[in-house]
Amino acid sequence: MESKAQVSDEIPTALPGSEDDNAREKLLLETTATESDVNSDEDEADLAGETVKPKKRRWQVMRTFAGFAVFVIVLVFAISWFFRIGWFAESKAQPVSR
Repeated sequence: MESKAQVSDEIPTALPGSEDDNAREKLLLETTATESDVNSDEDEADLAGETVKPKKRRWQVMRTFAGFAVFVIVLVFAISWFFRIGWFAESKAQPVSR
């Protein structure tokens, strides 16, 4: 399958003659400052959220484990009922030869 869209590996940083080096450096510094502020805000939000999260996570793990245990118990009862094993077995008189 061929793609007709051309992908260029080289992307020019600026058009020649339209920007000078000082303006380009100023724009680069502004974008890096903005990105670091956004990242620091996200890091602080993550740290604040992690203090509450472990308690919630513990209950979620316990609930998941309890749900899985109930599923296994129901599965065992369903299999024993289907194959007439255990409590669901029919009692038959066994012939005794003496």
